[in-house]
Amino acid sequence: MEVRPRRFERQSDESAKAFAAFAAYRDMGTTRSLAKAGVKAGQKRGGNSTTFENWSRKHQWVRRAQAYDDHLDKQQRQQHAKNITEANERHRQVARVIQGKVVERIRQLAADGELSSSLVRSWQIAVQTEREALGIDGGRVGLQIPVGAPGAPEQGEVLMISLSRPDRVPGPPLELDDEDDEY
Repeated sequence: MEVRPRRFERQSDESAKAFAAFAAYRDMGTTRSLAKAGVKAGQKRGGNSTTFENWSRKHQWVRRAQAYDDHLDKQQRQQHAKNITEANERHRQVARVIQGKVVERIRQLAADGELSSSLVRSWQIAVQTEREALGIDGGRVGLQIPVGAPGAPEQGEVLMISLSRPDRVPGPPLELDDEDDEY
């Protein structure tokens, strides 16, 4: 079974010279014209373009060049989608690592009765990054941390930190008790 060439490839009834001229035309992109293709293929400026015009009509250069443009556009869109998928996966992985480290540190500080708003903000940003990479809209996200160190709420109580607007990272979720940025 014979495989037909793509429209923008050399056609079976197309001479090498005609295809070279078409390739010059095809590869010019949106600025293409028969006159420019002629110059690119070695024809003198202002020279006889009848041959190019005939080849263009006979071999449907405009339609074939459009097929080539569509092919390139499809390749670019596929590569763009692949790049987005890869970037989202990297962002999810980084966000998970950051969340784990931040939650561990938040638990340590909550046990000591000291919790910085910048650490809570780091958790919020990591969660937001992961949610955006996953394409999750809406909803609430919370982090519950048992506290009970001296000076902290009574044993068994839970500190609740929430991210209530996942469409944007909110400001510090809790009021500061003192100038040291600790709770």
